[in-house]
Amino acid sequence: MKFKSKLSIGLLFISFIPILSLFFLFAFEVHGWIGMIILLPGLIFLIDIFVNTHYLLTENVLIVRCGFFYKKAIDLGSIQKISKSNSIINAPALSFDRIEIKFNQNDTLIISPQNKNDFIKKITQQNSNILVDLTQNTKQ
Repeated sequence: MKFKSKLSIGLLFISFIPILSLFFLFAFEVHGWIGMIILLPGLIFLIDIFVNTHYLLTENVLIVRCGFFYKKAIDLGSIQKISKSNSIINAPALSFDRIEIKFNQNDTLIISPQNKNDFIKKITQQNSNILVDLTQNTKQ
C-alpha cells in the first residue's frame, strides 16, 4: 500500500520561495535566461521531491522514496518502535507532523505519512511487535 507524504505549506514556502524569487528575478534581466537555465535543475529537483515522496508498504518491507535520489528499504521485522517526532532534521518528510521509526539496533528514520493512523495500523498489522507511542516527542 502506498502512502503519500503529508505536505506542510510552511515547508513548501521555505523550499520554493528562494529559488522561485531568483528564477523570476532572472526573467527580467537582459541575459537572465542564463540564470534561469542554471536554476532550472534545482527547481526540477525540488518539484520531484514534493511530487515523489511516498512510503510503500509491501508484505515484508517499508520502502521510503524521496525524489530521484533517495530510496531506503526497511525490513518490517526490524522495526521496533514508532513514536511522534518534533525533529526538524532533514528527512524524507514534507511536513513537520512527523513520526520516527526505530529499526535494527540504533537506526532511525523520520517520515510524515499523510494518513498517519492508517499507516501505523497497516504496519502494525504486519508486525505486531512494534511499540507505538504517539505521546512522546523525540527531538534530535
